Amino acid sequence: MAKPQRSSPDRYAMNLNSRPSLIRHTIVLSMLAALTVAFGIGAAASPASAALNTDWTMHTPPDANSWRSVAFGNGLFVAVSDDGTNRAMTSTDGVSWTTRTAAAANRWQSVAFGAGKFVAVSNDGANRVMMSTNGANWSQPGTPISSGSWNSITYGNGLFVAVGGSGVVMASSDGETWTSGSAPSKNWRAVTSGAGKFVAVTSTATDQYQAMTSTNGTTWDNTNLTLTPKSN
Repeated sequence: MAKPQRSSPDRYAMNLNSRPSLIRHTIVLSMLAALTVAFGIGAAASPASAALNTDWTMHTPPDANSWRSVAFGNGLFVAVSDDGTNRAMTSTDGVSWTTRTAAAANRWQSVAFGAGKFVAVSNDGANRVMMSTNGANWSQPGTPISSGSWNSITYGNGLFVAVGGSGVVMASSDGETWTSGSAPSKNWRAVTSGAGKFVAVTSTATDQYQAMTSTNGTTWDNTNLTLTPKSN
């Protein structure tokens, strides 16, 4: 009985070399499968990964101002600007906008919504706060907020809280009456609220403390917050 012939190494190598296109095709399919999982490419993308492919649609506002901030509340988007004739605008859908006259021709930097109203702050002017329930009719506090270069405002814990340059901070329950607070003398650029506290960050990069926290908007602490440098 004849013994079965065994393939020699040379014959095996020849068989592989005779199908290079199949090998390349397998590699390409594997790479495409990996991209589909990582980036949601193709029909099999999950809802979370598919969100990465979402496009933004540009809309032209009625006035070509330097729009600085936008907030949503009472079924309205409200935006404020630091220049132009009409320094506020409103929209129900974010597509069609209507310009509004601000309470003053200040450089409005930020707007927030809470307690049924919009409150905006500016970095100049004789009265640097304005309020509105509908984004169209604005008023200002009876006791003017005449100082402070205010950069950002948020709402949380039943309070409006604003931060600004040179360490200025203030808080209000209604946007009308404000209480000044104490914070490190830095240019605090942005503030937000969540998890029962307020958190602000600064653009002053001269030391390791570039964030601070508060539970009431007037007393702030940054002694336990350190910036960990990214390793090279």
